[in-house]
Amino acid sequence: LLANFLAQKCPDIVLLNELKIDLSEANIYLDFNNYQFITKPRNKYGGGVAILIKEGIEFIQDFSYEEFNSELLCIKMNLRKNSELFVFSLYNPPNVLLNFEFFKTVNKKCRNYILGGDLNARTKQIGWVGENENSIMLERIINETKKGSNLIPNLILNENEFKTNEEKGKCFEELLSSIFSPNSDLIDSEKDIEILNSNSDFFRNYNHSNFNDPICLNELIMA
Repeated sequence: LLANFLAQKCPDIVLLNELKIDLSEANIYLDFNNYQFITKPRNKYGGGVAILIKEGIEFIQDFSYEEFNSELLCIKMNLRKNSELFVFSLYNPPNVLLNFEFFKTVNKKCRNYILGGDLNARTKQIGWVGENENSIMLERIINETKKGSNLIPNLILNENEFKTNEEKGKCFEELLSSIFSPNSDLIDSEKDIEILNSNSDFFRNYNHSNFNDPICLNELIMA
């Protein structure tokens, strides 16, 4: 599925979480035509992160944030006007509290950044029936580290938490309105956000939404 997606859509960058493969398998399964990759796999039973970068895109891997999380990757790229873009792929296990200092540090040091991944935060504000400690921490992170349009909260919805497709669609529409800002200065032209999970009724209606922000999440891939 991912190989077909890469061949058809040719995204610049893709963030992957919960690989559930070891290093030897990662070197096989992440070897796609026309793509470089960096990875930090855990084992075949869970966890692991990776970033796919289209060949020809210059970047360097930034190791300066790894003290905050063992399943974190960061790359740095040069933008126009001598500015830089940082892209993070983060996996936060369900039983681990989100590290506020990490988000605070990123927000302070990185003027332009994209942070995508699986934060394992459940909050009623985006449709979950129950909440966990990470939802409280995530709300704190969003409220206390806001920095204009450069902060893109990484929120993934679980379809099983909704009773009907109408509930899913309404919540997802409200969520998109809250996390995508039309004022981003990272990219001039609009980017088409494609939904990887295209077989889902929940996502199908939003398969061709246009936004000004580049973003890479588990279900949303930057095209």
